[in-house]
Amino acid sequence: MSEFGGGMNIYGALPESYNVTVNFSHPAVKKLIQETDEIVKTGLQEQYDNLSSLKSELKTIQDSQKDKKEDEIDQTSKDSKEKIEKEIAEHEKDIKNKIEKYAKTSNLLRQISDLALLSCGMLKGEKLDKFIKRTLSNI
Repeated sequence: MSEFGGGMNIYGALPESYNVTVNFSHPAVKKLIQETDEIVKTGLQEQYDNLSSLKSELKTIQDSQKDKKEDEIDQTSKDSKEKIEKEIAEHEKDIKNKIEKYAKTSNLLRQISDLALLSCGMLKGEKLDKFIKRTLSNI
């Protein structure tokens, strides 16, 4: 289709996607889940609690405004709703950044994902070399 579309590479702009099957009974996956649970409980639980309370506040404001027209809502309610929405976005961004930081630094997660790629013949070059070195250093 892209061949007839004047040279536009429609599919080249899309990110790669993979289907993954995870064996939750495997000891490495169990260890990863336990490690991740500990990270979430110690580092993110307070933020999840704050996020939950902010979302309930936002729902309360939205419920109070749902039957009103835009011009019937007072400015303080609009401002407080906007403030809470910004705080929610900041908390969600912070949580996402912490999870991404954990994912980038977790050797166990990297090892499991590299094993999956290796089993499909998709781990090559420098990444394969790093995988072998990491595997040998854990022995």
